[in-house]
Amino acid sequence: MLDEFAFYDVHKRDHSEKLLRQFPLRRVLSLLDTVNCNRHKVYEIFEEHYFIHRDRSNLVYCIFGCPTQCPESFVKRIIYEHFRYNDIKHDDEYHAWYYGERDQPAFHRFPLGFTKEDTWSRFTESFKKSFKIGNFIDIYNYFYGYRNIVFLFNIKETDWHDRINLHEHIYYVVQKISFLAPSSLPRFIFFFVFNFYDMHSYPNEEINLNIKTLEELLEKSTQIDPSTQFLLLPTLQPVHENDVEKWIKEFIGYKYVAPVKAALQSAMTNEQRKIYANEKYYDMEMIEKMQYAAYVISKALSDAITTAKSRGM
Repeated sequence: MLDEFAFYDVHKRDHSEKLLRQFPLRRVLSLLDTVNCNRHKVYEIFEEHYFIHRDRSNLVYCIFGCPTQCPESFVKRIIYEHFRYNDIKHDDEYHAWYYGERDQPAFHRFPLGFTKEDTWSRFTESFKKSFKIGNFIDIYNYFYGYRNIVFLFNIKETDWHDRINLHEHIYYVVQKISFLAPSSLPRFIFFFVFNFYDMHSYPNEEINLNIKTLEELLEKSTQIDPSTQFLLLPTLQPVHENDVEKWIKEFIGYKYVAPVKAALQSAMTNEQRKIYANEKYYDMEMIEKMQYAAYVISKALSDAITTAKSRGM
C-alpha cells in the first residue's frame, strides 16, 4: 500500500481504491497543502519584501532552483496564500490562474527573441493573440478593475546559454510594461523561475556570474525607478527530514511517519540514498508527489462523503 502511495504519478488523477480505503488522512487537503513543506526561510524573505512594497510598486521576483527542487511550486505556494482571494484576473495564457485539469497556476516559457526589442515584440504578440486584441495597449482595459496582475515565466538553463544578456531582456520587458501602464491600473507582479540542474549541489561559475550580473542590474534599476521593486531569492534547497516528518504528522498521522518515510526512501536513486544517509535531505519533487497524492485521495473521500450526504445515506 505504501509503495503504491510513494510511486503515485503526480501528473495523473487516477488512484487506487485500495489505497483510499486503507490509508486514512487527518483532514481534507487544499492545493496549498501540496506545496507547503519546507522553504520557510526563503518564504520569510519574500514575505518581508512583499509586505513592504505591495501597495506602491510593481514587483519582480526571481527564483532559482534545480527542477528536482520544484522552484515553480514555491511560486504556487505564494499565489495560493497571498493572491487567490484578492481579485486576480485569470485566463488560460499568461496570467497566474487557469482552470484546467488541476486548477493550478500556468507557467509559460519566456518568449526570448534575438534582441531585447524582438523579445518585447514576441511578448506583446502573445498577449494580442491570447486576448484577441488589436493593440497591446488595449490589454490595460482588459485588466481594469483588478488588484493584482500576475505573470509567471519559466526560464531554462539553455535560454541563458543562448542569450548571454538574458537579464537585459527581462528588465526591458518589465520596464516597458511598467512605463505603458496607466497609474489607475493594478500592480503588476512578475515571477521569473530559473531552472538550472544541480545548482544546489554543484556550484557553476558561469551561472553564478550570470546571477550576480542580473542582481546588480536589478538593484541599479530599482534605484533609478522605485516604482518597480526587484528581488532575487536564495537558491532553493532540498527538504530536510524534519520538515517531511512534520508534514506527515499533520496531514497523515504520527503512526504513519516511519512507513511513509520507508516508502519514500525505497523510491530513491542511489545518489539520493547517499545524500539522505549523510545529510537527511529529500528532493522536493519526491515530497510533492506524496503531497499531491494525499490531496487527490482526501478530495475523493470528501467528494464521496458529500455525495452520500446529499443522497441521505
